[in-house]
Amino acid sequence: MSQICLSRTWLAIPAQAAGNPGTMPGVGVADLEYSGYDRIAGQGRLVTGGSRGIGRAIVERLAADGAAVAFSYLNSADAANEIVAAITAGGGTAHAIQADLGDTAAAAGCSRRLRSCSARWTSW
Repeated sequence: MSQICLSRTWLAIPAQAAGNPGTMPGVGVADLEYSGYDRIAGQGRLVTGGSRGIGRAIVERLAADGAAVAFSYLNSADAANEIVAAITAGGGTAHAIQADLGDTAAAAGCSRRLRSCSARWTSW
């Protein structure tokens, strides 16, 4: 079991299946252990690489807990649009930002697009 720190709150992530990185077979977003529900509602969160695998699970969980979520993606526009549509259909707020965060200018553009969103954004 791995852990990821999100806004000083730990999210437990089950170990990935050998030979199939980026997936969590048999584990739904509701199965993840998370203890910060009341601390993120109404706040903004940024997830880098949020269109697939663990990043997607984190985006979905944060949105389910009431956070406005922005996430970056590199090439998975269809997956990113699907996530945004699902979250907004459920009454949540989500923004997908296409950016190669390894490129300084693209990262600055991502930051500008993020600030143009209406939620309070915090990222760690």
